Amino acid sequence: MNVKDFLSKFLQFGIEIEYFKLKKVKNLHGVCCLHSEVEIIDFDQTKERCCAENKTSPQKSCDALKILPESEQIDFIEFKGFKEFIKRNSNSTESQIQERIKNFDLSRKIADSEHILRTVLCKKPSTTNEEHQYYNQTKKNFIIVTDIATDLEEDGIESFMSILDALTKFHQVESILLKCLKDEVDAIPTSALHNIQKSQLKSCRNFDNYCKKWY
Repeated sequence: MNVKDFLSKFLQFGIEIEYFKLKKVKNLHGVCCLHSEVEIIDFDQTKERCCAENKTSPQKSCDALKILPESEQIDFIEFKGFKEFIKRNSNSTESQIQERIKNFDLSRKIADSEHILRTVLCKKPSTTNEEHQYYNQTKKNFIIVTDIATDLEEDGIESFMSILDALTKFHQVESILLKCLKDEVDAIPTSALHNIQKSQLKSCRNFDNYCKKWY
């Protein structure tokens, strides 16, 4: 067995016992990417079932999950819509926006999501130490997708500063929000032990482009 084989079997196991419910992004509850046809796992449903079965208090989790055996990676995906917030809060200060974004508690979301997924792995009968090692070796991405920042390049964080001035001229709240969100995303810790990579920030459009490449 190798990482690719492990992920294929893990995905199939989760689907068979209905811990992994497949949906298109546009069909997720409250999602901001209303036209995305990308198929993902509804990870909120996974969380709800795990918490109910284990009788634990509600955990924070990402909205979606993608297990990719061919590229030996797992993507934890969080969708955040801001268009309506910007319309309703056009006079918000930077400190108010910072507070709102901190309340998302993105670092806890990735930690809880990773714990939930490991819980599903432990549901597998006779899970071996080797399988846990393959899970640890699997590259894990945390991707935050938003319905703003549609002018970002595919590597949205890297190109962010180059367009910030232009955004500020036309969308003051949006530019402040993007800056605060970028700072929060950059602050999410990585983990060499669990192979959690640097977090990524993408627009809905660039997320679909990313999916065409990897999915």
